[in-house]
Order: sequence, then structure tokens, then C-alpha cells
Amino acid sequence: MSLAWERFYEAVRSLASWGTIQERLSNTYICYLGQLEKDELPPEVQGNFLDLCRSITDGKPFGDGSIVREMVSRMSDEEAFEHAEKIIDIYDNIARHEGPL
Repeated sequence: MSLAWERFYEAVRSLASWGTIQERLSNTYICYLGQLEKDELPPEVQGNFLDLCRSITDGKPFGDGSIVREMVSRMSDEEAFEHAEKIIDIYDNIARHEGPL
């Protein structure tokens, strides 16, 4: 399995953990997705991934994660859920791209 698959698999598991949706989303991004480069993803999800990154980091490097936590804490539950759904959709696409185990 690719690094992208592993990171998004862990991201989906993280989204299913305890805490508010904002806490889960920021932790998921900081721990699993923020270090991925778009070129590590299948071409068909790269644009969605970049959109997700921009909306969570406001286009700034997040360093210790404070930018991510600040941006996500400002999101409504609905906005945060939409971003979580994007992560799940990207994971689904990567899993289909990887093929059968």
C-alpha cells in the first residue's frame, strides 16, 4: 500500500475518534495529512486534496499546528463535517486506485 493510502486510512480512523468534529479534523490533518505532497496522491484527487489543505491552513505553513487548530476552530460543525467527508471521499478514491489487497 502507498503512503497516501496509509495516511488517509489513519485519517479516517482518526475522524471516528472522540472529541468535537473540529478537534478530530484538526488532529487528523496535523497527524496524518499535512505532510503529504499532492504528487503522492493519484492525479484524480490532487485538486480536492489541495482545496482541503487550503481551507484548513488558509494557504499558510502550519508548523506546530496552531494555524490548523485556529482555522478549524472557527468552522461551524457543518463546515467541519464537509471537510471530514472530503477526507473520506479522497480515501475512498485512493483505495479504489490501489486495487484489491
